[in-house]
Amino acid sequence: RRTMTTFVRRLAVASLLYLASSKDGGAAMADDGRGGTGPMSAGKLRSLGEVALSERRYEEAARYYQQAIDLEPDVAANHYKLFKVRNRQRKLGEALRDLTKALELDDANIEYRKQKARLLVSLGQCDMAVQDYVVLQRQAAQSGGAVPA
Repeated sequence: RRTMTTFVRRLAVASLLYLASSKDGGAAMADDGRGGTGPMSAGKLRSLGEVALSERRYEEAARYYQQAIDLEPDVAANHYKLFKVRNRQRKLGEALRDLTKALELDDANIEYRKQKARLLVSLGQCDMAVQDYVVLQRQAAQSGGAVPA
């Protein structure tokens, strides 16, 4: 079963690479992780990053997400996805930097703010975490809901 799952994921990556090389002539060039290069859109880079992350190839996932950030620096999701990789790698300082950037770009995103508060607590920066929890309470009060956990 594991071999089949790996095969399917690699087939998906190969398909994305093929599509990228055949349709996006003006897109950025990106390393496909297997020795070849081809034009990539930020969306395709995010997809490749998700596959790499799911297979625990963290350095490769970080590379794909960083390339997506290089193409779309103002898209909060790119920074959030890189945060998820850094968090899994236990590179918490870098994870905080990426998550802070995602929040700068999308300060109303509740999930980003919850993750940042949790990360700050993990880092022992409880005073900073309180600020994020206060914002979460305010957002919950405005929407008429409970404070998200």
